[in-house]
Amino acid sequence: MKRTQKIIISLVAVFTFVVTPLLSTAAPYYNPPYRHDVGLNVHWALGGFGKDELYNQRLFDSKTKWAREHIATEVLTVERPEAWFERYDYVLDQYKKHDIKVVGMLAYGFENGNMQRPNMDEWLAYVDTVVNRYKDSVEVWEVWNEPDSPDFLEPNSPENYVAILSATYDKIKSIDSSAKVMSGGLAQPNVDFTKAVFEQAQGKFDIFGVHYYYAENYVYYGNYDQLERDAKALRDYINTKDPNMPIWVTEYGASTGTAGVTDTVQKNYLEKSSQILLQKGYANRLFVYNIRNYDYNSNYENNFGLLDVNMNPRPSWDWYMRIARGPYDKLRIPIATEQQKASELKTELEKYFGKGLIPISAENWSTVVQAYVYGGYSPQAIAQSIRFGGKTVNPKIAAKFWMQTADYQNYINKDWTGGLITWAYGNPRIKVTDEAKKADDLNTALHTYHDFSKLNITSESWNDLVKAYVYGGYPVSAIARAVVTDWKTVSKTQNYSAWKNTETYKEGAAYQF
Repeated sequence: MKRTQKIIISLVAVFTFVVTPLLSTAAPYYNPPYRHDVGLNVHWALGGFGKDELYNQRLFDSKTKWAREHIATEVLTVERPEAWFERYDYVLDQYKKHDIKVVGMLAYGFENGNMQRPNMDEWLAYVDTVVNRYKDSVEVWEVWNEPDSPDFLEPNSPENYVAILSATYDKIKSIDSSAKVMSGGLAQPNVDFTKAVFEQAQGKFDIFGVHYYYAENYVYYGNYDQLERDAKALRDYINTKDPNMPIWVTEYGASTGTAGVTDTVQKNYLEKSSQILLQKGYANRLFVYNIRNYDYNSNYENNFGLLDVNMNPRPSWDWYMRIARGPYDKLRIPIATEQQKASELKTELEKYFGKGLIPISAENWSTVVQAYVYGGYSPQAIAQSIRFGGKTVNPKIAAKFWMQTADYQNYINKDWTGGLITWAYGNPRIKVTDEAKKADDLNTALHTYHDFSKLNITSESWNDLVKAYVYGGYPVSAIARAVVTDWKTVSKTQNYSAWKNTETYKEGAAYQF
């Protein structure tokens, strides 16, 4: 029983890694996070006094692509706001020079600390002024911040927030019809609040915003299960209302002012949570909170930074700096062009493997498309990589460098003819679905007509026996006797029609169980 189990597992292992037809229709390669997927909460205008040169340097060094900036009502609605407008003019101009796109957060009432719903006439006058002034500098307008939290909106009801969101959306679109409007990032993935926003204000936002703070949960439980459950629940609900609605996480992070969150934990948490949220489709863009530590708030609030209070790198900054621009650290080409290249590669590989017979999984197909499009690998290198376990392609190192390695040089021309590649017994591989069916037929026949426990078949020998049956033309009777006769009834190189006439075969065929 255990041995049968091993063979079935082996079959699964073999066939999990291969697919055949229509590979060019697989989704384009995408393995985030890339640089354009992960932005920063910068809030430079309000928090960068005396540090402008350091902000400039860090943003330039990191090649940051997106920044979130609070364009505060409190400072732009004072009696003489000219100095503050000059401040924002300077900061937004610096973003533009660095080719950084900006999420402009419009938030809060007109008196310091006033989180009540604002007087709408005053609020819309502020929106009008800011959007007209900065419409060419801000890519996305975020309406409010954490409207589901009593700390940022009182009362924190969906009805209260929807009134602000709807009126602000209409005002922004009246000024710039091409503008993108995002709902204020929820303090947590609050599905009930989200439902109310969609029911009462669908069509009044282009992007849905949310925040994810799960570092304490991670420290306590040692896993990301709750983050995944909550993120999936939110994504699943939004898909029922609008499957094309982007979800942007405008804040996520880990404070080293939290018990158990060390610098290393912060770094690891940011790296893993980024992968979960982006790779599993729970979010379309992330903004780390925060670019730097502060020194004027609570210990918890002060210590979210990737940089310390003086803009010196912390370990999590190293993680952020290592995020690539794209596959092989190259900017992605348009999807249509990428698909065209994928089709081109498929055509080339079918010259070697046969039409519809490229032995590679959908997941790994995406990887080799990346290698071809961005890594500079040739179809020959990719074909040899498929044959020899990845020896001639590295998923992160470009071809011009990998070509210098011993693996590449040893395998790039190994058994290479430039023509159709044979799989077994001089034959090309058949469709993997057909191969799997034949392997299953063989397994059934061996169990039906023989005492399988006496055949001495292991997972290691099974693959060779399947090849002999499928490609070599060997009958079940020969397969059954192969291992127990030390392969006298099956040759791994000669097909059955030739091998059956040898004395070795005849000796093995006489074996009686």
